[in-house]
Order: sequence, then C-alpha cells, then structure tokens
Amino acid sequence: MIKTTNLQKILTLTLTLILILILLCFWIVWEDEKNDKEKAKGSFTNLAKALQNPMDARALYLNGNELKTLPKEIGELQNLEHLNLWKNKLRTLPKEIGELQNLEHLNLWKNKLRTLPKEIGELQNLDHLELRYNKFKTLPKEIGNLQNLGLLDLEKNKFKTLPKEIWNLQKLQVLNLSHNKLKTLPKEIGELQNLRYLNLSDNQLMTLPKEIGNLQNLQELHLSGNQLMTLPKEIGNSKKLRVLY
Repeated sequence: MIKTTNLQKILTLTLTLILILILLCFWIVWEDEKNDKEKAKGSFTNLAKALQNPMDARALYLNGNELKTLPKEIGELQNLEHLNLWKNKLRTLPKEIGELQNLEHLNLWKNKLRTLPKEIGELQNLDHLELRYNKFKTLPKEIGNLQNLGLLDLEKNKFKTLPKEIWNLQKLQVLNLSHNKLKTLPKEIGELQNLRYLNLSDNQLMTLPKEIGNLQNLQELHLSGNQLMTLPKEIGNSKKLRVLY
C-alpha cells in the first residue's frame, strides 16, 4: 500500500505540474495575442519578428537593448515609419538605413555614435532626427538632402562648428544645439525661415550674427550658459518671439 505521506507528495506534485501547464498555456496564448496585436498595428519590439513580416512593420522599438550593431537586414523594412534605437551602444549604422524610404522618425538618442552613413541623406520622408547624447563632431554633408526634416536634435554632442548643409533644411522648425562646444554661429542661421524653436544654451558663444533677426517665425530662443555680453538689436525683428532665455 502507498503510505499517506507519499500519496500527499504525489498529489502535490501532480497539482503543481497541472498548475505549471495551465500557466504555460496562458503564457503561450498571451504571447500569440501579443504577436497578433503587434502585427495588426505594425508595431514591433523585436527585430527578428519584424523581419518575419517586413512589409507589415510600421514601427520598431529597440530602445534599451544594449545593441552594439544594427544588422544590414534593417533595410528590408521598406514600410517602416518609426525607428526607435535610443539608449543602446551603437557606434555605427549600416548603410542600408538609407533604404527605409518611408521613415519619418529616427531616434538615436543616447548611443555612442560618432558618424552617420552618407546614405542617411536618402531618407526623403524623414521628419524627426534625434541624435542627442552621442559623440558627434560633424555630420555627413548629405544631411542637407533631408528636405522634409522638421526637427533636428543635436543636444549633448561635441560640435565646435556646424556643417553648412544644415542651412539647406528649409522645413526645419525645431533645432536643438544645446550642450555642445560652439564658439560661433554662422550668418546662414537666418536662412531657416520656418524655425520656431532654437536652443543654443550651454555652448561657448560670445556673439550672435545679426541675421538671427531674419527668423520671422521664431518663438523660443534659449541662450543661457554662454558668454554673451550683448545681443544684436536685429533680434527685435523676430516679432513672434515669446521666450528668450
């Protein structure tokens, strides 16, 4: 005969196994539903899964994954509109990034990037480019080809000068250059006629060009943390300016 204590152990083990199987079934169902929802809305948090459905992927969120490289297969996601890569350890991007012709938002915040591939200039639909908290000293000249770019965030990098091609970005509305090492600002800044927000705080600027007064749509101008003694009188021409800090 089976002793009572042994019988209790067998029952306990059986119940435990049943519970584990039930939980496992729930987890499998939950994962399937999650994957179906991701696929349905085109939003993915896993690159491998996105590559299994490349034409369905509209948004890919890979933030906080300690990524050191991005595979060239990223270029297969032809319909991708949002690519979030912030808080990784990327040092370079593959040239295939330029194949994402429908990309509108590219977030590379807080990586270890020093350069971008020239193919970045092929992203003709790009509206937001966030590069803050990297190690950039310069940008490829092809950056000037991003004719639909509305936001360029270069905060907390190592820029001493700016690539002249930035002044070709006529649709730019938001330009964040804070926490760099800029000593001068070229007169071409006045060509950004659609600029509404300009952050130059915490640089090494001693003067501003009078052409800054040409920014007729400017609403916010941040200048704190520089070495400015005076401001050009032409700044008064920016009639829409509401915040000067």
